[in-house]
Amino acid sequence: MKTIKKLFFPKPETKILKGFGPAFLVIALGIGSGEFILWPYLSAHYGFGILWGALLGISIQLVIIVALERHTAFLGEDALASFSRVFKYAFSWIVFSTIIGFGWPGFSAMAAQLLSQGLSLSISQNVLSFIILILAAGLLLIGKNSYKKILTLQKINMGILLILILFLFVYYFDVKIFLDMFRGLVGVGEQYMFVPAGLSLLTFMGAIAYAGSGGNLLLMNSFYVEKEGKGLVPERGDDELIIPENSSESIENTRLFTRSSWKQNTLFFWGTGLILISMLSYVSYAVLYGSVGLPEDFTFLIREAVIFSIDIHPIIGSLFIISGSFALFGVQLGILDFIGRIAGNKPGTIDASKKQQKHYVWAITAMTLFGIIVLSLGFSKPSTLIIIGSTINAFSMGVIAFLLYRVESQILPKYIGSKLFKVLLMIAGLFYIGFFGYVVLGLF
Repeated sequence: MKTIKKLFFPKPETKILKGFGPAFLVIALGIGSGEFILWPYLSAHYGFGILWGALLGISIQLVIIVALERHTAFLGEDALASFSRVFKYAFSWIVFSTIIGFGWPGFSAMAAQLLSQGLSLSISQNVLSFIILILAAGLLLIGKNSYKKILTLQKINMGILLILILFLFVYYFDVKIFLDMFRGLVGVGEQYMFVPAGLSLLTFMGAIAYAGSGGNLLLMNSFYVEKEGKGLVPERGDDELIIPENSSESIENTRLFTRSSWKQNTLFFWGTGLILISMLSYVSYAVLYGSVGLPEDFTFLIREAVIFSIDIHPIIGSLFIISGSFALFGVQLGILDFIGRIAGNKPGTIDASKKQQKHYVWAITAMTLFGIIVLSLGFSKPSTLIIIGSTINAFSMGVIAFLLYRVESQILPKYIGSKLFKVLLMIAGLFYIGFFGYVVLGLF
């Protein structure tokens, strides 16, 4: 580090409904993976006794999200820059792990499968996958301010999806099933505790990783916090470190920011995510659990839609397919935007806005072409692509937790540091990497 500059940390906005975009978008990016697919899939096959994993996964992610928000606001720089200060290969690792974790166009393929089979469209599934992937890239590359475009689209989709799921939850409500769901959150299943016989630990680990958001997509919170202008937003010199000044008012403002971040993310990330996981899992269990010939892949969603059409009305079944496909499209959109932001925010290009935009465009274009190649080669089975990505992202989150631990320990001054965060981040890192190692070793 060349120089350290101390700045007064401004009083944060403490109204919970102000500046909730980052927390909202991070959970919205996860709806198409864990919330809409993996946890309902597991609940339909094994019952509610596995939901403790969702509670654990999203709670660990809450710690990571709040740590990311604190570090970004206190240091006035995104997570990539902070990580590069404590580990010189951090940027290379984030790029590599993002490509192998999210480069597979699984969400485009899943959205195409839902639309093609669920709505009986005449267009082929593979062609539809190409269209969805290219549409996501085009939406980001045409015009400006991708953050506002993504935020607007996700607000619309979240609103529609929440209303639809709430309606289905009420329609299929049963007191016994409802109580069973709550027991599942503490690991009580039907004739088993915590882990049922026959459960694929690979899939279970992927579901835990995608409970909330998942993998490096959590870092989007850091980029979005910058976009909202939270905390320190300074002009800095090359490699200059900026920290909040050591004055009573500045320190008190950092504490207010941390408390506000906990409240906001607990409501919009943790609360919204857990409610969606619970309700979507409840509906899947209510209509599919114990049924004969239950699909072993993610086409169980199409079976659900058929039942909704029969039990309620064909419009409900179609709306479920369309809304789910739009959620998956939103994940694909967020993945491409994240990859573009990684390229554009490479440490060292902080003041070169034209260069950042150029890197953003090239990165999205390259990942779109890579996705097209993957689909063209026949790797188009959505369940396989999503499971591969989710397991890799479990390991990635462990690395993120350890990097955040090092930032908390080595960069943040003691007067705004937190022993609690250090302990929680260490536990999070050990959990994800330990679980990943245990599952991988079990495969051999």
